[in-house]
Amino acid sequence: MLKRILLLLIADIILIVSWLLWEQPDPSVSIVAIIIVPALVILNLILGIVFWAFKKAATSKAFLINSVASAIIFSLLFDGWYEYRRWRTYEIFTFEKGGS
Repeated sequence: MLKRILLLLIADIILIVSWLLWEQPDPSVSIVAIIIVPALVILNLILGIVFWAFKKAATSKAFLINSVASAIIFSLLFDGWYEYRRWRTYEIFTFEKGGS
């Protein structure tokens, strides 16, 4: 079961990082996190219930654990992306002391 959980977590990280690098969301659209985090939880819960219905208990438990873990991972990576973007934006500007 631990192997399945690790595979799901690795897949989550790869998908979330790929999406962040592809979309490069602007801070003005941070409201999207309020939509995506619950959607990740609900999707993983639905998959867990489907696997439970097909009598795959270990896979079902892995998806139920992943429902919480994927939301946490997304939140951390999303926050990290905005921090990186803010840092990169401020580093572009250079200020010089003006003299009269």
